[in-house]
Amino acid sequence: MDEGAQTSAAGIVWTIVAIAAACLLYFIAENEGWLDRSMTGSEEQHWDGLAKIHEQSCVDLVEGRVQHRFRWMEDGHDRFNIERSVDDRDGDYRYAGDKIEMMNGYGAWFRYGYRCTFRSVRDYDVDMWKVKG
Repeated sequence: MDEGAQTSAAGIVWTIVAIAAACLLYFIAENEGWLDRSMTGSEEQHWDGLAKIHEQSCVDLVEGRVQHRFRWMEDGHDRFNIERSVDDRDGDYRYAGDKIEMMNGYGAWFRYGYRCTFRSVRDYDVDMWKVKG
């Protein structure tokens, strides 16, 4: 198997792992009571629970797109320094940042931006781009 096919297969495997992790986190959140479906006075708890799930899913999906090596520039809290929001109209969760560096095939590091939009646990988009500079 050539290197391109291995890289493609690894990307597919990481995407599957990220989706499985998101589903597992969703079910854990449901069982732990992070998600309050009654919406009687604890709507924030519901949104916070989903936000935790989607934040970790976005990190997993971004890392799953790496072909070689990566390193996060910020540890923990501010990986979504550009946007972290919930659209009240359509319920979409949006996360964006530019705090990851990825190594190319020649050993050079480049900074990348990323944006995840979640319409549900299974319906999402992930975009990535090289940051100029």
